[in-house]
Amino acid sequence: VYKRQSYNNGVIFTGNTFQSQYAYVQLDWDGSNGTALGHNTWQGTPQYTVNAGDGRCPAVAGDTLAVCPVTIQFMDALPNTVKCNPASVANVTIGSQVTVCNAKP
Repeated sequence: VYKRQSYNNGVIFTGNTFQSQYAYVQLDWDGSNGTALGHNTWQGTPQYTVNAGDGRCPAVAGDTLAVCPVTIQFMDALPNTVKCNPASVANVTIGSQVTVCNAKP
């Protein structure tokens, strides 16, 4: 899933077929907010379910591309494999498991 400049406000992906070797979902630098995925077909066995490559949150003044906070939820049963970029602040929910990238103590 790749959404460039979508200003994602609650986009839902359903009824699709995803296949990948690396990651089903790539969160790019501009982030994602309120994305939900459910009732899809997942093919292959990628290294990660999500590669959280976001890094623009909190948004820098004048940055019209950043979508914050970064959230994504999978309603389908998938492995809880999330790769977090060192700057990522993504909140990824896969089933009932939540991964918060680089959570501050």
